[in-house]
Amino acid sequence: MPKSQWEKIYQLRPVRFNWDKDSDVWIPDKDDVEDHGLIAEEVNEIYPELINYNGEGNPESVKYNSLSVMLLDEVKILRKEVKALKEKI
Repeated sequence: MPKSQWEKIYQLRPVRFNWDKDSDVWIPDKDDVEDHGLIAEEVNEIYPELINYNGEGNPESVKYNSLSVMLLDEVKILRKEVKALKEKI
């Protein structure tokens, strides 16, 4: 099978975090619980095209809409691989 064009996706590191209440981007919720996501600075090193930048050119946020399309493509590739392996059994 051909190598996935999204191979670098496995380098991304999901994290759990709490929003910084002193930050401009703090988005409170009713229970102030933790959130899940990726660190924009880390994603920038792997997939700069998935980053929104602030006015100073620094990574500000992740383009999760684009990331979800990449993940869907990778899931489809993995499904084909699983199907091929099952056929060998």
